[in-house]
Amino acid sequence: MLRRVLLFSTLVLSFAGLVSSAQGCKTVNCRITDKQIESVLQAIRDEIYDYGYFDKFWGFETAGPNGPHAEFNVYIDPVLKPSTGGDEGVVIYKYLPFGEVLRPFIVDSKGNVSLTGSPERGFGWTRPEGNTIYMDDEEVMKDKQQSIKVPFSIELKPSRKLILEAAARQKERTGSSKWEEKHQHKAN
Repeated sequence: MLRRVLLFSTLVLSFAGLVSSAQGCKTVNCRITDKQIESVLQAIRDEIYDYGYFDKFWGFETAGPNGPHAEFNVYIDPVLKPSTGGDEGVVIYKYLPFGEVLRPFIVDSKGNVSLTGSPERGFGWTRPEGNTIYMDDEEVMKDKQQSIKVPFSIELKPSRKLILEAAARQKERTGSSKWEEKHQHKAN
């Protein structure tokens, strides 16, 4: 009898886990998926390309098959929490010229990721998106240890096509593109 109860409980919990991961977090925390991780990385990359930070500050470039690129690790909290705009998570990464930043992100119902805050506002100690220099070192280390460590790279000399694609996604994501604003201003 005990085995049947355990088996039934396992099946119910497994089914509940499948339902919650397929439909978003809704009311309980859920685990981030590989697809959502890729969307987080794309949002970071798009912002770097859109703001033009790819060629100015990356002192740790490496040679790759497509030319120089910057490589480092990104730390993504494996647990998403339900919020009003979608599922919320946290990522820690190096974002030059700002240093290492901690940024919440939102995954909407379509799987699109938006990073909170913006480089224009900066990453001060009073905001949810902040520079880790303002945080307790042990807490940052603990957060990284509990996170999923994901390799990340950006091209330091991206093609115009890559920049335009990133700018278009960024505009869709945030409503504006710094690259477009800069180049429209120059054209006028």
